[in-house]
Amino acid sequence: MRHLLILLTFLLGSFGTIIGQDIAQSQVPQAILTAFSEDFSNARDVEWERKETYYEVEFDTRWGRDHEAWYDENGNMLYHKEEIPNRELPQLIVDIVNSEFEGYKVDDADKITEGEEVRYLIALDARRMHDIDLLIREDGEIISEVYDD
Repeated sequence: MRHLLILLTFLLGSFGTIIGQDIAQSQVPQAILTAFSEDFSNARDVEWERKETYYEVEFDTRWGRDHEAWYDENGNMLYHKEEIPNRELPQLIVDIVNSEFEGYKVDDADKITEGEEVRYLIALDARRMHDIDLLIREDGEIISEVYDD
């Protein structure tokens, strides 16, 4: 069931990419630009894309952190994904990874915020074992584990 959910999420994300269009910043509504500049005053290398029901922006911030954010027409942020250093993972998440995924180490991590919900997408690597992509809630609930070859 989890694999079906992950596959469906991937396919929907791919479909969104297919129907999205890169646009110039001048084509982004002012409400969105204002909200974005308030949310991310240190953004650089900004790229906008118009999706069917929202605007997606990809950008970097200090130290080259990658970000992706989605805004609705009114400038409300719907989604934010930020690449984070492993040392910024909450201790609860680190403890769960260490206890439930013995032999694995965190390769990289993203913090995902949608509304009030915070999740972490963590790539786990291990010698002689399949890599794992782990999606886990801020409270430690594991949402999905996908094994990579």
